[in-house]
Amino acid sequence: MKRLLAIQTLVLLASRRASAQSGSDCIASTDTCTPFSSEFGSGTSISSEVVIPCGKCVSMGEFSDGSTSLTLSGGLTVVGTLYFPPLTEMSIATSFLKVSGSLVMSSKTKVDGSPGVVLTNEDGVEISSTGSMSVSALPETCPTMVKMKSSTRGGLPVPDASSYPQAHVPAAGCSNTVIGSSELSKWRTSLGAVSTVETLDDGTQYLKITKRQRKWQGVTMPLDITGLSSCLVADKTFLLRASIMLNRTDGVRTRCDAYDRDCPSAIVGSTDSSGAAAYRVLGETPGGAYNGDGEWFDFTTPIMFTASELSSENIHTELFLSGPETGVDMSIGSIVLEAPSASAFPSSTSVCNELIANGDASASDFHSYPWLPIGPRATHVGIGNDGGNPYFEVTGRRNVQYATLQTDIVTACAEEHSVYEFSARVRVGSVDEVTMSVLLKT
Repeated sequence: MKRLLAIQTLVLLASRRASAQSGSDCIASTDTCTPFSSEFGSGTSISSEVVIPCGKCVSMGEFSDGSTSLTLSGGLTVVGTLYFPPLTEMSIATSFLKVSGSLVMSSKTKVDGSPGVVLTNEDGVEISSTGSMSVSALPETCPTMVKMKSSTRGGLPVPDASSYPQAHVPAAGCSNTVIGSSELSKWRTSLGAVSTVETLDDGTQYLKITKRQRKWQGVTMPLDITGLSSCLVADKTFLLRASIMLNRTDGVRTRCDAYDRDCPSAIVGSTDSSGAAAYRVLGETPGGAYNGDGEWFDFTTPIMFTASELSSENIHTELFLSGPETGVDMSIGSIVLEAPSASAFPSSTSVCNELIANGDASASDFHSYPWLPIGPRATHVGIGNDGGNPYFEVTGRRNVQYATLQTDIVTACAEEHSVYEFSARVRVGSVDEVTMSVLLKT
């Protein structure tokens, strides 16, 4: 059964610093506490960070005579529960205190001006959105609030610009659109094939390639002669789109239609200064994108050139659109090669506020970048539109659960002891009950 997966507005937001596992799932009951010395030893000076782990309760009740002074120079992080029972008397000096779980202090002794627990730290107290601090130093019947000297909210990291992808800045004399849809006349027909310029009812022109005797025969664009090589950047993503239709005059189904094989593809060919030629496939049509023989479809793919392919020392460099088997006629039009728009990249002013770029599928009417398919070769991620609301559409014989879409996040924004919120609107076309899940792969 074919399943269609439509996803609209994917968001991964960074919250205040907390724990990757935090909140009620990590807070342990004070009835289950173990002594501090059992967890961290009997020493009074600890140089490494002391972390109360998720699901664990640690009690300071063993320190009750006021003679103990703990120095935690590596800092104190409470993910689970840190408990100061009523008769605790001690002092703690720490470089920082972060609470994403629960810190509980209570006292039942007479209020005489002498503190039972003294907790000092250099950087203030950082309490996450899931953390809680309960300080009950006075009887419940006493209408007095306990004043906390200060607290701070953890800020988001500011990663170095080299640690995340950034929008393309065109070279002098170039634009983000390297090849436009109106430049059809610049494309050449492969040697041995025949091309004619045809016109659709709406006036749109396209090239019809016939008499194809080899798979590599199609259309080519010389990148060196046209000067386009100087507008391309090695190891940077560009987006290629073309409207394509395949036909066979003998009535036999094309292999692309029947088997998801020999579909249209983009190939770069280059000849270096020594005369050595090299060819490489940049992108292929997934089965989920093909609409069937005799039907137009949008061939879209991200492509990336290498430095050697764009070298000014090359004798020749060209871009091919070809791929189908011998005897298949190719109709090709509206060919565009462009850099992704700025909205397909993390915001340069607030990189870590939202860890997902183009989560609303609005960066392009045709390309899903930076969201890419994962799964069998036929898996395709396209752009749908419902009344002006764009969305990602995953198609192509989804016979395995992992056939979906994926993207990278800015790993420099991901911090230990932080909470992230993921949200998405998903519509699944299936006769079976479906449970959606979000996976993080490292």
